[in-house]
Amino acid sequence: MSKPIDNDIRKLAVSEQDKNIVVTAGAGTGKTTLLVNRMLHLVLGHKRFQTEESPILRIVAMTFTEKAASEMKIRLMQELEKIVSFINGHASQEDERKLEELLSDIRDFYQTTPGEIERRAKKSLEDIDKALIGTIHSFAAYILRLYPIESGVAPGFVVDEGDIFDELFDKEWTKWLETELALNSPHANTWKYVLKRTDIESLKELTKRLSGFNIPFNSLTTEADNKLNVLSLVDPLIGKILTLTPTCEKPNNNLLTQLKELLKI
Repeated sequence: MSKPIDNDIRKLAVSEQDKNIVVTAGAGTGKTTLLVNRMLHLVLGHKRFQTEESPILRIVAMTFTEKAASEMKIRLMQELEKIVSFINGHASQEDERKLEELLSDIRDFYQTTPGEIERRAKKSLEDIDKALIGTIHSFAAYILRLYPIESGVAPGFVVDEGDIFDELFDKEWTKWLETELALNSPHANTWKYVLKRTDIESLKELTKRLSGFNIPFNSLTTEADNKLNVLSLVDPLIGKILTLTPTCEKPNNNLLTQLKELLKI
């Protein structure tokens, strides 16, 4: 099997540990393989970790999704298992050539021994479940739990993957509507005006979207002396919408439709 035309660049991206490396490539071109090989170089050979009992606990690998993080950890574990098998003479013929090339690169580049590589590989396999290989938000949660006092959060907090927000919003929205749409609602006249121009579901969707914005709560009050705050917040947004909507080349664009509904309100 012939080597890729950028094989030398790939080797550099795997072995260069003293500079930041950025890899830009399309799907299916081997980015995950390159990243796993880079971690193998760190874990099995890099001199920075020679005195570490478990080098794998000294690296952090992050990605966007749980699926990608799980795939990365599984791939790393499989490669470590193959390396241990190869060193002990139990590798398959299919894996032998690739593993010999990888381990030869690690031995020559870091001046290490097969015994040291095996020790590090075995220890990394033992501790791989504790390795920081996961999503960006799981790593952020790990840091927050390490320093709960400094970060001002309870150590037992749960990361919201999206479902918690939806459940909480639906619960609070229902509770709020029961008060707002009651017969004795103090805002009955306002609701009559609003509901002539839009429906409840559209208003709910808009409210849900606004719930994700960092808008100061005191800017949304209706007290007389705060009306200027509301106008100063809304007017620039309306101005931007009026500027952007005419430039849209697709009249059926969902975002364009939502912006027009927002202007009606």
